[in-house]
Amino acid sequence: MASQSDIDAAVAQILALIDAEDFAVLANGTADLLGRVSEASGHDALLTLGFKEDSDASLFDVVNEHVVATAKKRGAELVGMKYDEDGKLIPNPNPKWATSDGTRELLRGTVQDAVEEGWSAKQLADAVEQHYAFSESRAEMIGRTEIARAQGQGNLAAWKNSGVVSKKSWLLGSEHDDDDECDDNSDAGQIAIDDEFPSGDDAEPAHPRCVCVTVAHVEDESE
Repeated sequence: MASQSDIDAAVAQILALIDAEDFAVLANGTADLLGRVSEASGHDALLTLGFKEDSDASLFDVVNEHVVATAKKRGAELVGMKYDEDGKLIPNPNPKWATSDGTRELLRGTVQDAVEEGWSAKQLADAVEQHYAFSESRAEMIGRTEIARAQGQGNLAAWKNSGVVSKKSWLLGSEHDDDDECDDNSDAGQIAIDDEFPSGDDAEPAHPRCVCVTVAHVEDESE
């Protein structure tokens, strides 16, 4: 029977095969999608504030440039990468964005069982494919959350660059039914446009599957 140290070594060897760079090719595609969502949100936010595409074209351009840059950064983060000073996509050393490390941890129990019980390569491959780390439900959760983030950042970019929005507040979604950080954000009331809410976020979402939104308050709204 294999010793625990042998099992641990085998598990580590298998998990090491999961490389963040394998997912790097997704960065640009993800950034493009998030950029389009964020750009559309920023565009609509400016229109809602009364700006016109023809007479305020430079403002729309500034917001578009900002959201595209933000989406590019976020797209890289989601696959455990970042852009260096030369614009090259490289692995992100920040553990918060180490996709490979997070994925390895999610799979650790499955791989441990495979090693201890002597699964075949096919059994392990099937189990990994069905694992939450690669499941449709997790993909949907990430997708919905990141689209909400892109929308929030698009709105925020428009508000900040508009020059007319001074404050923002957190509006709980109609489906919000759990006491969490969103309640603290809502209780904070109106805060400065550049400030963060109690959760540490500057706009929605505060957590996966967050259904809340940030609301803009123009300077003369209380007059």
